[in-house]
Amino acid sequence: MIVTDIEKKELLRIFCLGVIADTLVQKNMMTLTGTRKLFNSLTSFLPALSMILLCFCDETRRPLGIFAIILFLFGSGMPYGSGYVVNYSDIAPAYAGLMFGIATSISSFGAVVGNLIAGTILKRPVLEDWRKLFVLFFIAYIIGGLVFLILGSAVPEKWAKLKTQQDQSEAKNEEEIAPMKDDEKDTEEKRYINA
Repeated sequence: MIVTDIEKKELLRIFCLGVIADTLVQKNMMTLTGTRKLFNSLTSFLPALSMILLCFCDETRRPLGIFAIILFLFGSGMPYGSGYVVNYSDIAPAYAGLMFGIATSISSFGAVVGNLIAGTILKRPVLEDWRKLFVLFFIAYIIGGLVFLILGSAVPEKWAKLKTQQDQSEAKNEEEIAPMKDDEKDTEEKRYINA
């Protein structure tokens, strides 16, 4: 597989954003939920801003168009290292892959519908028709960002947690388990949590 320079830079950016998000959480500057909401808000609201900027671009304002596209590309790459894409493993570690697959399938349907809507709106390749489409994109980004900002969470759901060693040991027969002192049990749990 050939990896281009652009893909390498994108992977580096995703890694850096993930490190920044982890640092914010580890230094207790923000909660994990707050960090996910921050980066997802940037992922939604920066592209929304770029859609509005693109409404004002024509052949006389090319630098504004270039800035809007760069802003869009910068904002749209944030969910991979620190936004909603990694949030599946936060809220449902045992089922993250399944949930990601279902969400990706549903979003693919949205992409098909979006192309149909764009084909309906764009009768002629003129700026007035593109502005209508940019406003629709703006609305979609704002609604998605606000929904995650209000309802989003990074707290694991009880039904979707991985089984711990304690849960597995409770499932065994009482005769198979050697009794442990409370101090040893606490140390065992701490060792599992820190692993």
